[in-house]
Amino acid sequence: ILRHIRKGRIRDLHSIQNGKAEIIEAEVLDSSDLVGKSISDLKLQAHVRVGMIVRGDVAITPKSSTVFEPGDRVVMLTLADAVKQVWQMFSARAEFF
Repeated sequence: ILRHIRKGRIRDLHSIQNGKAEIIEAEVLDSSDLVGKSISDLKLQAHVRVGMIVRGDVAITPKSSTVFEPGDRVVMLTLADAVKQVWQMFSARAEFF
């Protein structure tokens, strides 16, 4: 249910620790503000961690210099208080619609 109420392209979501944290797999849309930005550009809250990026058939261990591309699948761990920042990052820009 959570996967369907989150905005953006959330592919999978698991709530852990009785809802205190979430593991989120999301897809970077062509229209996302993430495209062309590096992880260090994002200014992530302290409670958000990028664990892996899957680009095609390649699993990438992210570094601060890793740049997001359309179609990337990103696996993140976030505490509940930072979930809103994560789903906003993966939402399509308003002008896309």
